[in-house]
Amino acid sequence: VPPPVPPLEPSTASGPEGGKKPEIVGQPEASPPAPAPTSMATITVPAPLPPPGYEWPGLRQWLEAHDLLNHLETFEEQELLDPTSICELTEGDLKELGFATIGSRKRVSASVKQLRLSLGLPAIAAGTEAQ
Repeated sequence: VPPPVPPLEPSTASGPEGGKKPEIVGQPEASPPAPAPTSMATITVPAPLPPPGYEWPGLRQWLEAHDLLNHLETFEEQELLDPTSICELTEGDLKELGFATIGSRKRVSASVKQLRLSLGLPAIAAGTEAQ
């Protein structure tokens, strides 16, 4: 806690004409605030860590458990190897990855939703619209 500011007291000093004029004694004036930044900085938020007790079975086992093992090569080629990166997949990502049919995208989306919930995350990734 800063010390209390003493009250301002007038004192006398010689003015330019030899007369006395009041002078304010106390704390100096505060410097003006720094200008606000002109552009917004991008903040990268790290992906959440799995909760204590969660064990990632590995990509192959996860895909196999969700009847998606036929997509192992796609996940490996795109370096989608861990739950954190898989949880960030969106419908647009699935289309870009080559999941051409609605059925294949729905199966992967449902598995990703289940993975997100098991990690204590919202069912839908941030910035993703429900389909």
